[in-house]
Amino acid sequence: PWLQKDPWTGIGKESVWGFSPALDLLDVASTDSLQNAEEIQILLTGASDCRHLLKTLAKSRRHTTKPIKFILHEPNLRTHARHLMFLQFLMELDIEDDLDEKTFQLLELLGNCKLRADTQTWLRSAAQKIAKFLSDGEGLLAKCVDTTPMKARERDWIEEQVQWWKSDKVSFDIDTAWDQRMRLDLAERYDARKNMIDWDYHMGLGDLGPLVKFQEYRYFRNTAIAYDKDLIDPAKDGKAVYEHVNRSLLHFDRKGKAYYAGDIKNGPFACFGVETPNRKIIIKQHDGYRFGAGVCALHNVRAWLYEWLTGREWVWQEHVFQWDKTEEKMAEIRAK
Repeated sequence: PWLQKDPWTGIGKESVWGFSPALDLLDVASTDSLQNAEEIQILLTGASDCRHLLKTLAKSRRHTTKPIKFILHEPNLRTHARHLMFLQFLMELDIEDDLDEKTFQLLELLGNCKLRADTQTWLRSAAQKIAKFLSDGEGLLAKCVDTTPMKARERDWIEEQVQWWKSDKVSFDIDTAWDQRMRLDLAERYDARKNMIDWDYHMGLGDLGPLVKFQEYRYFRNTAIAYDKDLIDPAKDGKAVYEHVNRSLLHFDRKGKAYYAGDIKNGPFACFGVETPNRKIIIKQHDGYRFGAGVCALHNVRAWLYEWLTGREWVWQEHVFQWDKTEEKMAEIRAK
């Protein structure tokens, strides 16, 4: 009922991603807390996505060898389904995987309302495994996740949401839903939406910094896709086709009717795409910066996944549209 009672806004009624850059939480923790505790405990409340968890886990071996316990609290229960999805993604990640493809899959799952076929296939498979974990306590998640602090009805509700991710009965037109949300948000200004998108970008996203380019923001507002593989790496062979709705972003009622109640105005760019230690891609030009938030997110997430897999720091390089020879680096790691 709450989806229909309150007025809709551009930011939505459900938080589907965060609006701040990812943090290495062990880096900001006090030295005493890292040295004196037998187990490091970190409370994350209202994070809305996996950004802090991913960066902290990837860099954890730089700070400590002690076990780390994350306590995740979310005002919106459905967000926990997404947390389980991202944890399943990290647990399944293997050194034999194509790191480039996995990086894009994670970015798609985080911030695209539409997915490629391969990512959709992974999501359906992951949904089955997550549901098995919630019902029977089996699978990779059973090794690292404890849901006993939740009430039984909360776990059942999360499992119900996840079950719809793989159901063949779900039919949802994200393009129509996205357009309806824009009409509700802009009201009489809908016909001038091109100008309104320009206004929102220049007056509303300035605090995120110059790496969020207007072209990618406008593309997100019009297509519901924040990370398009062809736009970030146009030199790759083939064209990416986004034809499947990202069900992990949808809210389902008991009958399987879906709603998209998330953000349509700001986008997920702040999570991974506004800060980076890779100074080689911060190239200023007369009209701004050469690369935008998509390229920045690609380099950041790829580096964290690489460190999560290998325990070694990624060697930053320029963005040359050949994935910085990632496959060659991974081949060297596998050979050792």
